[in-house]
Amino acid sequence: MAVVSSDGKIAGFAEAIPFPIEASDKSCKLSVVRMGASAEAVAVRLAGFAPNERFTLTKLTNTEEATIDESADNQGSWTGAVKLPSKGQGKASITVVSVTGHSCKVAVSFDWGAGSSHLM
Repeated sequence: MAVVSSDGKIAGFAEAIPFPIEASDKSCKLSVVRMGASAEAVAVRLAGFAPNERFTLTKLTNTEEATIDESADNQGSWTGAVKLPSKGQGKASITVVSVTGHSCKVAVSFDWGAGSSHLM
């Protein structure tokens, strides 16, 4: 949500995530935000890493695995979008996103695909 003055000079922003998908290890924190009802993509946010620290992000969905090597920014954070595979979206599946850095390893799992947005 954003509130912006009519002249555009003053603005305030807020975000509410009712069911956060997050985990932490030592100072490192991993948050995943589902984008869309079936979570065809997710926003990945990292914090608490060392400035400019190299890390590996791994995504595992069913038997499909992909990894990327990235670096945190000079504040030890990183934000990026991760697209989930188009195959298999006809049914709900579980995805695991894990991040391994120099001093910590953190992972989350979540449902995605058709029917995954239903609350219990």
